[in-house]
Amino acid sequence: PGARGQQGAIYINQYIPSSVKIGKVGVRMETSYPEEGRVVIHVDGEGSFPLYVRIPAWCVRAGVMVNGVALKGVVPGKYVRIEWKKGDVITLNLPMELHWVRHDHYMKTSDRKPYKTVADADAPYALVRGPVVYVLDDIWYKGDTADFSKGWMDTARYVLDDPSGMRPLPAPGKDMLGPGYTVRVELPGGKRVEAPVYPFANIGKWYRDAAHKPDSNAATWGYAIWLKGENATGAIGGASGGTTEGSADGPVERVGSLAVPKIFGDNMVLQRGVAAPVWGMAEPGAEVTVQFGKQEKKARADTHGNWRIMLDALTASAEPAAMVIAAGKDMISFRNVLVGEVWLCGGQSNMEYSMRKNSKFEKAAHGSGPANELERADNPAIRIFLVGHNYSKPGKDIRRKWDTAAGAPLREFSAAGYFFAKEIYAQLGVPVGVISTAIPGSAIEPFLPDSGKFYQAMIRPLAPYAVKGFLWYQGETNCFMNDTVRYAGKMKELIESWRSLWGGPELSFYFVQIAPFLYSHSSGGNQPHAPTTEAAFWAEQEQALAIPHTGMVVTTDLVDSLTELHPPYKWEIGHRLALLALGRDYGKAVEWSGPVYKRLEVRGDKIELNFSHGGLVSRDGKPLDWFEVAGKDGRFVPAKAVISDDKVIVSGVKKPVAVRFGWNEGAQPNLYNKAGLPAMPFTAAINGE
Repeated sequence: PGARGQQGAIYINQYIPSSVKIGKVGVRMETSYPEEGRVVIHVDGEGSFPLYVRIPAWCVRAGVMVNGVALKGVVPGKYVRIEWKKGDVITLNLPMELHWVRHDHYMKTSDRKPYKTVADADAPYALVRGPVVYVLDDIWYKGDTADFSKGWMDTARYVLDDPSGMRPLPAPGKDMLGPGYTVRVELPGGKRVEAPVYPFANIGKWYRDAAHKPDSNAATWGYAIWLKGENATGAIGGASGGTTEGSADGPVERVGSLAVPKIFGDNMVLQRGVAAPVWGMAEPGAEVTVQFGKQEKKARADTHGNWRIMLDALTASAEPAAMVIAAGKDMISFRNVLVGEVWLCGGQSNMEYSMRKNSKFEKAAHGSGPANELERADNPAIRIFLVGHNYSKPGKDIRRKWDTAAGAPLREFSAAGYFFAKEIYAQLGVPVGVISTAIPGSAIEPFLPDSGKFYQAMIRPLAPYAVKGFLWYQGETNCFMNDTVRYAGKMKELIESWRSLWGGPELSFYFVQIAPFLYSHSSGGNQPHAPTTEAAFWAEQEQALAIPHTGMVVTTDLVDSLTELHPPYKWEIGHRLALLALGRDYGKAVEWSGPVYKRLEVRGDKIELNFSHGGLVSRDGKPLDWFEVAGKDGRFVPAKAVISDDKVIVSGVKKPVAVRFGWNEGAQPNLYNKAGLPAMPFTAAINGE
């Protein structure tokens, strides 16, 4: 149980009834661990020396006392340093809470038995108590043996009852580990039976015992640790230490009178480098303690029961940690928490466009996307949280949880959001969390505070969960409605209201230009559209760039068919959004924009155009296209355009009064910069005419 370390220190990392000698120091432990979690350590030695006691990683509420005095800074998975002196008695309290554990890596085992052979989101569960994993073995079942027919472990389901109400059982035999528990199991056909489960450690002893070892004439016994789950109401789903409820500000995780929003959970990513808020509800006047890493913060609930604490700025960490929130006897804990970069994605169908459509990536005409990305995705440092349209509706069966970006959860997640996260991780090497809240077919208005049902149900409940910034991909519905005059004002309201809600006036807000589409050939919005309607809408989008800390991804090259409203190039959208963040938020030396028109000068009948983000090139080596000029008659005609000294020289009419570029719904121009990014469409008048 102990070992002598450097400089005379002693390390204790196992807990068994024992008495050992380490050099001249004796260490004696009194415990029945892991049946119960109290460990008393007596040390017999002279003088004083450092003694390190390791706290098991699974134990989120461990307590350590020296001579009855509790120590602070107890962190799961870490050593507690104690300056031992003669006569000190050390007591560990390792609460072992019974709970259901969902198989996090289930989707990664689609080709491996015994888990499954066909991938699905219906993952199995195991019953766990501290370090003890429980097994369901039909040899211990006292009911009708026909209930557990051959192969039952492939079809039976645990009924995911609240573990706090499970009936404990004594150990199954002499010198075996207890306690056991009675669980409910749903058999094929819907029959539910009660069966005992015992620690898996007992299996070996049981079958080695001649009295229990099956012989050739005995039945064939089977056991299972992992079984798929059915909640107590009969719906397939998960289990939690608490319950899910709705509130005026969205769904919460509740234990007793303590509640926190569902945006907090196992597997979440916390934003690094800023004070991170944690908030919720408790009994009015109750003291609430939040422990994470080495931090322990306290707050007192106000007269309405609201409380909030602010964690000090955190350092990025890919090492899973636990967050523990407690108020009186009520406690909520979250496991496998990382610290890194967090971004919120919003918009309509092109942001919602999920990874399950990845087969379209491989058919893209302008370069195929990553092949088999769904099968290859396996980075535990990228986490995703999908906010569905029913996020704030009552019901326990609505998925509201953080997941690793892999398997079934990734299949339903935003492709643009995932590829953004993948690029950020590749460049920064820190955990990345992405929250997606997008609704197909939605206009911008429902995401605004005054009239927005999505703002109230899908945005407000997430704030002020600390984020680095926002990613927005929306506009097609508003373009169908010919919203080419007021959309810029709505974008301004969106950006400012979200920043205000999060209390971050400088939070980055990056958005995506809607892609070329034949709006003029469509009856969408029940309104007529001209070939330049979309270009006018682009100009409305571009006006948002006057707001500080914003950026726009140009998409004129990211479409194969002008009749496809949902082009497949979401990996490139994610890449270009990531370039904005890498260059502007993270200080990376990357070009994050294509050429942007700055100013013009008229030289005779020629117009000299200046661009920021230069290094101008023709992408295909052909003459520049989609430039137009107008004379005094105001009629635009195709123009000749050439690159000279990193400027574009345009000619085509005498005494030009206006010039424009890419000003058409079908425009896919070839003006780029050397970074491979397309130029932003524009229109400009000469001398104010």
